[in-house]
Amino acid sequence: MSTYKDEIETYVKANPGLFTRQQVADHFNKPYDRVRKLATERNLSSFLRGGIIVEERTLTQEAVMTEPTRADVDRLRQICEDRGLPFEKWGIWWDKTKDSSIAFYNKEAADQIKNQHQQLLDDMRDHAPKYPVVKYGKVKEPHLKLIDIADLHIGKLALSLQTGHDYNMQIATKRAHDGVTALLRRSQSFPTERFLFPIGNDILHVDNSSNTTTKGTRQDVDGMAWMHFRVAKRMYVEVIERLLKVAPVDVVFNGSNHDELSGFHLAETLESHFHRSKNITFDIDPVDRKYYRYGNNMIATTHGDGAKHKDLPLLMASESPKMWGETLHRYIVVHHLHHWQKKEFNYGQDFPGITLQVMRSLSASDPWHAKMGYTGNPQAVDLFIFDPKDGQVDHMSCKFAQ
Repeated sequence: MSTYKDEIETYVKANPGLFTRQQVADHFNKPYDRVRKLATERNLSSFLRGGIIVEERTLTQEAVMTEPTRADVDRLRQICEDRGLPFEKWGIWWDKTKDSSIAFYNKEAADQIKNQHQQLLDDMRDHAPKYPVVKYGKVKEPHLKLIDIADLHIGKLALSLQTGHDYNMQIATKRAHDGVTALLRRSQSFPTERFLFPIGNDILHVDNSSNTTTKGTRQDVDGMAWMHFRVAKRMYVEVIERLLKVAPVDVVFNGSNHDELSGFHLAETLESHFHRSKNITFDIDPVDRKYYRYGNNMIATTHGDGAKHKDLPLLMASESPKMWGETLHRYIVVHHLHHWQKKEFNYGQDFPGITLQVMRSLSASDPWHAKMGYTGNPQAVDLFIFDPKDGQVDHMSCKFAQ
């Protein structure tokens, strides 16, 4: 049975050089990033059209995509010669005028970066450890357990003298492990069929070696950025390996505002590390809102720095209408705010509603949050238990400080 990926491959190869990745994505009504990833996986780059111009016309507020003309390229060549820049290595060139802003993309340079990225992932996959297939016994009265190590902020630094609580890399990872241990023990009376394990959600405190978030906000940190990445990877690997001994694990990545780039790279690293395990699945596409089904349950996860809470239920229905129509119990798990909230949206009497739950964070307040008075919230990790027919049947927390 052919899949949409097969259909895209057939379409692109039957029309060599006629379409860009964006045009293919529009034709099949798929996200651009998904088509881009598919083109790399199946070596379709040579069949797709090369460098493009994206022109945002400020007077008409419309975007037009066309091939760069020889005059455009000659103009860039002259600019490079005048400024002593290597023309052959250009990647993106912006040409801004009073009426327009035009971006020129160098296909060869872009493909080189993509190939290097893919080669790195392939190398990690080649050296990934082998995980034996775990044969789990039949589970009577099965349940899904969602364990959420939310907003851990590995690399954050807080000193009790200044903020009331100490926090660093060592404390962060110890809390993650201790919290998972406690929740697994407390929930033993509910037989486990699967785990849903969200990752991301500000797992890293900064996004670069300048110790800033993705948008450039400087942070107080413990250690170097590369250390944060290594510590986070090790913690995730150890936790996932523990969960795999109990039941299959479904990993869902939610991108976040502190570590938009490095958090995604961490998710790809984890997928490469576990790609030989048959008992784990990964959903790490860079999509803000993820939807997951377990029996009659529809569970959405998102970091929470994007769409407003009041808009999430309608987005849930419109972005995944099939899952919406096939489920009775619907939940939205939100992060980012570091304190517990629970909201219920009802759309009519005698009809199931949507429960939105904001996760607590294991991390302590940093100096800025302490100064602003954003303190006193329990520092905790949470677990939700879902029955395949009856929906959420329990919620457990492991608290560390308040």
